Amino acid sequence: MRPSVRACSLAIGAVVALFIGSPARCQNPPEAKELARYIRELHEKPEMRARGRLVFTSPGKPQTVFQISVLRKSLPQGVRLLWSVTDPAAARLRILIETQADGERKIWLASGPEGKASLLPEKRWSESVLGSDLAITDLTSDFLAWLSQAIVRKEMFQGNSCYVLRSQPDSPGDGAYASVTAWIDQVGLLPLRVVKQPQGTAAEKEFLVKGTRKTAGRLEATIVEIKTVGAATTTRLEFTAENGNAKVKDSEVDPALLFQLAEK
Repeated sequence: MRPSVRACSLAIGAVVALFIGSPARCQNPPEAKELARYIRELHEKPEMRARGRLVFTSPGKPQTVFQISVLRKSLPQGVRLLWSVTDPAAARLRILIETQADGERKIWLASGPEGKASLLPEKRWSESVLGSDLAITDLTSDFLAWLSQAIVRKEMFQGNSCYVLRSQPDSPGDGAYASVTAWIDQVGLLPLRVVKQPQGTAAEKEFLVKGTRKTAGRLEATIVEIKTVGAATTTRLEFTAENGNAKVKDSEVDPALLFQLAEK
């Protein structure tokens, strides 16, 4: 059953596009596919601008801080998400992801001193973003569109009653992950923890909400920590500003923009 909604609204985008909140209340236990679809629709509809930092920590090395910005806009051809590293200058890059209505995706990347842009083949979607624990494919919540969805249990997490939603890809061996499990707060519909199990023997990856705030009656994730099991590195996404009612021009998320910038 679809959750009742007073006012659906967005928290913060990109990886954070997943970590959304809502003043919604689930009056009855929802069907797993309906819950996944509802959360996906909740954060795909609004336009959004956000700013923050990606902080990467590795033992024995200075902590690295990257300034980031995020734009999202829904267009007839699909939802476009532009994820940019704006500082330091040597690390600048832009990743543009288009998710079409049928679930198909296209990803463009512009990086390097010349800002060279290219359409990424799927085999490169699992590449790390600037050596961090965050992969390019982690910038979307595509697993919520997978056909196999199940609420495997309900349990308390961080003092919150959660639905534990397990998602599996439509075809075994398809994509970077074999399964994704999310602990979703029953009240705010905010994923508080997400565990991704890669294909093969690679170690699983955990996304954990470490900080939240309430804005206009909704719960937002402000800090998300990302860790790869067994690794000593840590990646944090810290969001300092967000506007879920922002107007984003079509041209700002146009793939042609990346190529125009690369030519300058």
